[in-house]
Amino acid sequence: MRSTDEMTLAIHARAKVLRREGENRRIMLLGGASTALGLALVALIGALGGLQHRAMNADYAGTSLLSEGAGGYVLAGVTAFMAGVATAVTCIRRRNKNDQK
Repeated sequence: MRSTDEMTLAIHARAKVLRREGENRRIMLLGGASTALGLALVALIGALGGLQHRAMNADYAGTSLLSEGAGGYVLAGVTAFMAGVATAVTCIRRRNKNDQK
């Protein structure tokens, strides 16, 4: 039989392994989601790449782009920005959580 100290060390080692496996799973999930979002953006830009819009004056604002036929580009830009922010926030939270341990 093992002593209490040996069992405690084994439990802590197993918990560390399980925690690391969970982190690796989440990292793989984030990587897959980032790849899928990137491919979706490339497909969206490729599908909308044939759209032409006329030259704009300096008076136009970003919202007027939606009525000028460039709405797909605006959508792709906003989607990319939101994905970037979500990824950055997730990474910062994960790093802060790991620093606290």
